[in-house]
Amino acid sequence: MYFPDLSNLEHKRFEVKISTENIRKAIRERLEEIYKADSEFQYILSKVVIPFSEFFKKPDLVNDAKEYSSESKEEYKKLLMQAL
Repeated sequence: MYFPDLSNLEHKRFEVKISTENIRKAIRERLEEIYKADSEFQYILSKVVIPFSEFFKKPDLVNDAKEYSSESKEEYKKLLMQAL
């Protein structure tokens, strides 16, 4: 009866286990690099992009123009009433 040499099989399993661990390690390292780069990108983007709360906020110039316009209308009404 023939019995195969199992010592070589154990060696192959060990090689596969090591290569699997190396692949996992490489994937983990690459994901960490991607996460770090993404975090840096998000930080830089947060400095450039206008926050959502500021997006719909009216600029002060618009409010000043409205106040000036309403003051002008009041003055015009007063002058018109004086002329009549």
